[in-house]
Formats: sequence, C-alpha cells, structure tokens
Amino acid sequence: MSKHYTAEQYADRCMIIREVQNVVGKVAHCDMLADYDLSPNFWSKAEDICLGVNDGYFKGREAVLGYYAQKLENAKKLTRLVMEKWADHKDVKGKTEAEMFGAGYVKGTDMHTPIIEVAEDMKSAKALWQFQAADTRVTAKGPLSVWKIGYMAADLVEEDGEWKIKNLLYALDIDHPCAEPWTEASKYQDDPEYAAFAIPEPVPNVKAEVYKSYSVDRPYQEPPRMPEPYATLAETFSYGI
Repeated sequence: MSKHYTAEQYADRCMIIREVQNVVGKVAHCDMLADYDLSPNFWSKAEDICLGVNDGYFKGREAVLGYYAQKLENAKKLTRLVMEKWADHKDVKGKTEAEMFGAGYVKGTDMHTPIIEVAEDMKSAKALWQFQAADTRVTAKGPLSVWKIGYMAADLVEEDGEWKIKNLLYALDIDHPCAEPWTEASKYQDDPEYAAFAIPEPVPNVKAEVYKSYSVDRPYQEPPRMPEPYATLAETFSYGI
C-alpha cells in the first residue's frame, strides 16, 4: 500500500534525498582528489560502520579509518615516487611534496541513475548509484588508465541533524585498462622500470567475495539490491555486514 505524506513531509523528504546525494558525492569527490584525510568526516560516529569492496569488508570504525589512512599514505608515496623519477621536469623541480601532492594520480567519477529511499521514520536512507570512472595513475606497468565501472550503494543515518554514512559499498563490475576489449586479458605487463610503483591497496579485515568483476567466464552476477520502501533501518537489508 502506498504511503501518503503531507506537502511538508514531501518537502522534508526531498531535502533528505538531496543531502544523501551530497554526502556520498563528497566522498566520491574526495577520492578523485586523494583527499583521504577528509573522507572520514562524512561517516557515522558509530563503531559498527562498514566499507565494502569486491574482495571483502572493512568492518568497524578502526578498519574504515585504517582504509583511508593507508589510501592517504599511498597517495603520498606515489607523489614522492613521481618526484624522484621526474625530478628534472620543469613542473617538479623546486617543488615540495605538499605542493606536488596527488601527482601521478588522476581520477574522474561519474555517478548517475540514483535510487534513494528514505525511511518512514526519516532517521535513515538507502541509496544506490551506477558509476563510471577513469582511474589514471603511474603503476607498476607504467602510466595507465583503467575503466572502473560499477555500483555505489550506501546506508545513511541522521546524527545530530546531519546525514552520515553507516555502510558504503563499491561493487566493481568492470576493472580493466582503457582502450582494450574487456573480453581479453590485458596486454599491459609489469615494467621493471616502474617496479617501485607497485603500491598495494588496503586489504579488508573481513575477506569475502562480495562482488566479482566481469570476465568472459563469470557466471551471471546479481547487481547490488535496489533500495525498497521501508519503515526503519533495523527492518530492512544492509549494504554492510
């Protein structure tokens, strides 16, 4: 049965939907700029927050903050390596690491087709987006641009009048170098000249096959579940664990 709201309630819910898009959009924007020290500002203060990726979950506040801390250190290390390798370049010579922060990393993320449900009690919201990103950086294979296409899903809660992320899921459907058929193995191989650029990504503290990227032999992969109308967060499914 459909729920009927007053004009004021509809307006309030529209404001929540806008804020949900802004909060998750800010996290995506921080990722584009490697501003990983700012990202935790958009998360709930709860201890049971959760960040999911294809191969597992960063479960708990310590693990989520650890994820962003390592991403920030990775960005700093990439900057140092770029400055060392191209020390005589006119855009590098004489610059400090702070001035060059983010060098070697360019990412653009297009989030679209949002599906957002606000709880009847207006204390939480669930959201799902598709996204397409071109992740370009200096890697162990040399400078490389990779398509990262998939879904972002989130549970958000209201805390002290602000909307914060409780669970966030990145489900990568395509993770493959640009300008190559997705149906074929990549032709790019590790280059000894760029061996120092093999910077490992953070490892989830709960290992699991959350989502499997595309390959020609991948069985049908269900996309993340779409948000559905619900009364309270405790009564619906979770994008975390």
